[in-house]
Amino acid sequence: MINSVQQNQLIELRAKGYSFSKIAETLNVSKPTLIEWSKKLKDEIHNLKSIELDALYEKYMLQKSYQVERFAILIQKMFLEVEKRDLSTISTEKLIPMYISLMEKLNHEVTPLVLRKDVGIFEPIENIESWEV
Repeated sequence: MINSVQQNQLIELRAKGYSFSKIAETLNVSKPTLIEWSKKLKDEIHNLKSIELDALYEKYMLQKSYQVERFAILIQKMFLEVEKRDLSTISTEKLIPMYISLMEKLNHEVTPLVLRKDVGIFEPIENIESWEV
């Protein structure tokens, strides 16, 4: 039977990426036993790993929404700068490619709106007799 303290330690250490050898040394449990336990605890390990990764994304501001916001702010600043400048007085070879590059990055980050066909909260269109505005 798995000791609950060792079980929790195994989950935590595997979620942090520790090897079975290192965990075996730390918990004083054989490597084959740990491998067997991890098979039974794979969902818990995966979930904790996902939670810790999400926390790292948040800590270092790597979430997609943050990136989209940052790109949008930079694009807006560059757009305003381009708008107020006479392009003949600046290096167009530098500014325009940067603007285009940021636009491409923003387009890459934007997720298209996808609506599912039958979510059950609206009447199907074919059952609607008239449209009211």
